[in-house]
Amino acid sequence: AVAVAALLRPAAGTAACSRIDTFSERLELRPLPRWHSSDNLFLAQFTFDIEAQLPADRGDEFDLLPKSVGKFLNAHPALSGFEATLTRGRWKDEEWGPALRETRPPGAVLVASTLATAEEREAEEAWKFVTSMLSGALCASFEGMDPESSTSAVTKPLAITAANSSHRMRFATLPYEPVCTENLTPWLKLLPCAGHRGLATLLAPIAFAGAPLQSLALTASVRGGGGGAPPPTFRTRRRTGDVFAPS
Repeated sequence: AVAVAALLRPAAGTAACSRIDTFSERLELRPLPRWHSSDNLFLAQFTFDIEAQLPADRGDEFDLLPKSVGKFLNAHPALSGFEATLTRGRWKDEEWGPALRETRPPGAVLVASTLATAEEREAEEAWKFVTSMLSGALCASFEGMDPESSTSAVTKPLAITAANSSHRMRFATLPYEPVCTENLTPWLKLLPCAGHRGLATLLAPIAFAGAPLQSLALTASVRGGGGGAPPPTFRTRRRTGDVFAPS
């Protein structure tokens, strides 16, 4: 499952924006082939998107955007986005065919993108606080990641700005981080109605725990907010990619 949050920051002198937050959700179901297995499995991918503009006069007030994510992005302008994933199991190409999209390895993976113009101290501070925020928001051990890790050509972000002349990337992993329903519950709480309304009601914890492949993702990015540009937008996405056996 993936959750994406996006925040738009207004440029200096920009008038307050009256646009409300937007929320969308999507579920993709795909039966998997039974080439080497008698199991009748299917892939269920839930995607939840929230986009919000941040008027200059609203501070840390948010409507649908998770407050913990919005306040963090607002407090660290050096950070242009991050992608956190928690995965248990591996996609089996030889049995299930090619994946719908790139998957992450087992454990916890964090990719963060910072502005190339930001000072090293600002980038270090943003990394420290994003690992701390994610540890609390997802009940996972992101704070245990090695702060000396840097980007690699092998790691390509799925939904944030990749490293280029204006952005720098940093990543770290915890290969043995366990994933269970204790992560799913706080992940669902980041949704506007938690797991009580919409497609989120279909995410049964017991079915999730028994799936041979589970993947939770939280992505957040910031767009806009530079000289004369429209007010910046915060965007968050939550996505789950899970392989289930029908009950």
